[in-house]
Amino acid sequence: MVLSPKGRFLYVANANSDSVSVLDTAAEKVVETISCRPQGRLPFGSGSNALALSPEGATLYVANGTNNCLAVVKLSRQASEAKEATGEKSQVVGLIPTAWYPGAIKVSTDGKRLLVANIKGYGSLAPPKEREEKKDPTGKVLTPTKKNSHDHLGVISIIEVPESAQLEKYTAEVNRNNRLAYSLAGLEKPRAAIQPVPVPQRHGEPSIFKHIVYIIKENRTYDQVLGDMKEGNGDPRLILFGEEVTPNHHALAREFTLFDNFYCSGVLSADGHTWVNEAYVSDYLERSFGGFTRSYPDDGSDPLAYAPSGFLWDNALSRKKSIRNYGEYIKNKYPDKATWSDFYKEYLAGTSTLSDRIRCESNVAALKPFTHPQYPWFPLLMPDVYRARIFINELKEFEKKGSFPNLTYITLPCDHTNGTNVGSPTPKAMVADNDLALGQIIEALTHSKFWPEMCIFVVEDDPQNGFDHVDAHRTVALVISPYTKRKYVDHTNYNQTGMVKTIELCLGLPPMNQLDLSATPMRNCFQAKVNLAPYVCKKARIKLNEMNPLLKSLTGKARYWAEKSRELDLEEGDAADEDTLNRILWHSVRGYDTPYPEKYAGKKGED
Repeated sequence: MVLSPKGRFLYVANANSDSVSVLDTAAEKVVETISCRPQGRLPFGSGSNALALSPEGATLYVANGTNNCLAVVKLSRQASEAKEATGEKSQVVGLIPTAWYPGAIKVSTDGKRLLVANIKGYGSLAPPKEREEKKDPTGKVLTPTKKNSHDHLGVISIIEVPESAQLEKYTAEVNRNNRLAYSLAGLEKPRAAIQPVPVPQRHGEPSIFKHIVYIIKENRTYDQVLGDMKEGNGDPRLILFGEEVTPNHHALAREFTLFDNFYCSGVLSADGHTWVNEAYVSDYLERSFGGFTRSYPDDGSDPLAYAPSGFLWDNALSRKKSIRNYGEYIKNKYPDKATWSDFYKEYLAGTSTLSDRIRCESNVAALKPFTHPQYPWFPLLMPDVYRARIFINELKEFEKKGSFPNLTYITLPCDHTNGTNVGSPTPKAMVADNDLALGQIIEALTHSKFWPEMCIFVVEDDPQNGFDHVDAHRTVALVISPYTKRKYVDHTNYNQTGMVKTIELCLGLPPMNQLDLSATPMRNCFQAKVNLAPYVCKKARIKLNEMNPLLKSLTGKARYWAEKSRELDLEEGDAADEDTLNRILWHSVRGYDTPYPEKYAGKKGED
């Protein structure tokens, strides 16, 4: 908020509606609401979150966080004390580019300069701060990577207030950066008499697909899983869970399409689940990266974190599409004293006594009627193969009824792992479990009667500050359908907003906000020719019940890292320190004398 020089007007930035409210302080009423989007036809998504007023009070500068720019607003006579104010309505007259996510503005006293605080600035380049010093068993200090996903390097932009000609150039630059022309073209109405294709050109045009299955996993980079695939741009030196551990991930990428240039839009589960569900992260969340002092809404439990444009399931429901949810944005209660081993024994026996006692409920009201009541999320007590069995059993019921939801969410969280905690499987075993469950689900879906009109999207919600030789946002993604190109490598630069956009196009849904509107859909991996050959699940090569050894049986570095693992909070997603957990995973898989890849840890696109 900012007051006019004499206090007559109060200007309030509304980040969740891309606008500024102008209040007459004497009359105590709103006299004008100013839209701050770069173009009036655009949907929600500018994130107008901070303000500054020129000294004479005729010009308002608005930080459009999501657009990475300032909107320059010439105030109307009814919204300003300044004699220079003209017109009956305030309007945006130009845009000024900034760094990443501007969140505060000041104007110099002479009105000639703008000082803009950018929350994320240049990205994850800041030195570690307020972090406990760590030492290895030999006493060597383990300096955390200075590129940790929590340590964004905020910057101050000092900008000369532009004359009209320069402002025009700045505006064109901002619009190029945000793909304005492409976005406006994406708002074109669907054409009549268009034949169905896998991914339509326009929102609302018909698709071959009637059923979308959206599988969300937890926290891996591309190189950690697929870095050993010679077909793609991987670095086998950084492999943690290669083909021996993840035969189904490799087979699916090899038999269908391998994506080696796909990126998470976020960096951790708090924003990762928002990106995959909303294709947007609100000002409330973007301002939390200094420490998450309010909430860590990876489970959808904080309504303040919701974007006003809604979730993908809201988009589907509003267009009369049917949905089903297995584990996303829920709270769950496990049976008292139940352990991972108890659930695994039930899985082997084919019984469901424990799962029948689980209680799950969505944290989001709209999802509650469509959420499976016994399909849990964290903590990771239930193996993913048990989750897969729950889903497959219900799939059989859908087949009997002859109908299947248009949009199905499935979470498979066990590739997060429980580190080397006693009572849990080893990291390799937990990822192997996750891999087998994925293979089982894909096999069941591709053998079902719904397969000819189905497309399956698989993605990690975030990369958990993992290591990757290209960029630490790069992650594992899969697209499986009868129209997906077989034995193909797609090098196109995609991200999670593009995956959401592709789902929208397939289901005939409109874009929710500016980011899925401007995103690149995953169109290059599809073909017109149909191939209905189903997938055959590959057997696990790792024992799923390979358990972490007891602490008393360990010595040296193995004991040191086991003790560190025991100190971590692994009951909730991402509650554990990322750097420590990644070191634990590395050494448990690659050996306790193998140096940790400091060079690539948390790499965000720079050497």
